[in-house]
Amino acid sequence: MLRAYKTEINPTPKQQLKIKQTIGVCRFIYNFYLAYNQETYENGGTFVSGMDFSKWLNNEYIPTHPEHDWIQSVSSKAVKRAIMNGETAFRRFFNGKSKFPNFKKKHQGYK
Repeated sequence: MLRAYKTEINPTPKQQLKIKQTIGVCRFIYNFYLAYNQETYENGGTFVSGMDFSKWLNNEYIPTHPEHDWIQSVSSKAVKRAIMNGETAFRRFFNGKSKFPNFKKKHQGYK
């Protein structure tokens, strides 16, 4: 017999702000990864893996662009998961299992 439990969370306003920030950063990073790979392809380069993009983002891009320091204000694991989701979407596209990955919008679900 299977049982299901419903759990309701009631975050404080401070926690709600952190949740919204995390979701926004993840959407930005996912879209940035897609755009970066598209630009690399158009310039004659090859596909950039999620690990390579993560290294480039943390070691080269953010230190030289201080206006994007807000990316580091959320959990690094959330950022890494957004990058890996983008890589999975590209791998599924390359294997013919899905269409080209879409950019995420603010008022749509994270597919």
